Amino acid sequence: GRLLERYRPDLLGYVFCITVVFFVITGILLPETGMTDPSTEKAEIQTESTGKIFIELLKNKTMLLLMLGFCLCVMIYGMFTTYMVNINRYLGGTETTLGIATFVAALSEMPVMFLYAHLQKKFSSSALLKASAVFFFLRIIVLIAAKNIPMMIGSMLLQGPGFGLFYPASVAYVN
Repeated sequence: GRLLERYRPDLLGYVFCITVVFFVITGILLPETGMTDPSTEKAEIQTESTGKIFIELLKNKTMLLLMLGFCLCVMIYGMFTTYMVNINRYLGGTETTLGIATFVAALSEMPVMFLYAHLQKKFSSSALLKASAVFFFLRIIVLIAAKNIPMMIGSMLLQGPGFGLFYPASVAYVN
């Protein structure tokens, strides 16, 4: 955010390109894990046609509801991410403020993801999914009620138990 205030925003494209190149190089340099290559086992695995997968999904109401919930959560997350610029500006924030708020949101997810294994021992994945939905809702409510930048940043803290809990809980639930 501070760099955007000092320099032109079109520099972001160059920063993103450099970052992608860095991750490609890092990916190439990663050591092999010793796991078998899934492409060698393709002959043994029979795949279903896409049509059959959708029919099976329609038969499994629980999975269908989970997929619908996942789509709605990602859609809401995308909408808030898109319009955070306007919300930030409306509350009197700058590019720096938006950068800090986004950093807080991302940072709040990591502890929840790390604690997921511990939480899973105490609660079912279904209960954790329901809890993440509550935190998604609370984040929206706090953001709607925000009258200043600290409240906006406070709403971003709720992303951790919302979005940070949702992904591992949904994976565990599907498994």
